[in-house]
Amino acid sequence: MNLNDIYYTSVSITVISMLTFIVCFFLFAHSRLSRKTPAKATFLFFDFMLFEPGRLSNISAISIAGTLIFGNLFDFVKNQNASALYINSIGFISTFLFFVHCRSFSKETYNGKNVKCLNEMFTNINLSSRNLFLWLSRLSYVIMIIAAGYGE
Repeated sequence: MNLNDIYYTSVSITVISMLTFIVCFFLFAHSRLSRKTPAKATFLFFDFMLFEPGRLSNISAISIAGTLIFGNLFDFVKNQNASALYINSIGFISTFLFFVHCRSFSKETYNGKNVKCLNEMFTNINLSSRNLFLWLSRLSYVIMIIAAGYGE
């Protein structure tokens, strides 16, 4: 497999993952939301994806992961920038840790009315073993921001 094959494969999988995510968003908006503003609908979809177990939320989460992983690979093959690869990988790990926290350890549940993902990320300051993945996610985001600042 040469570099061209990796390039086109990563572009194809990224586009398929993005289209899958968009379809999941429209299915969610059509079936669960009634007359919400587009901005609130977007945040409620991320709440749904993070806090609600189920087929649609799982497919959405997998499509986001595929977009991030193969988009990162596409960027690396195109630009040959190792520092961007490391920084984007840290961003993916941060997102994955936050997802694990929200799905498995958070006390929050999706209710379709209030946006909870930002509240969970920025205001949950309890130091407990239940919040280990949340704190690791925050630490990873800080490392990513510092690395991005020094990487350029």
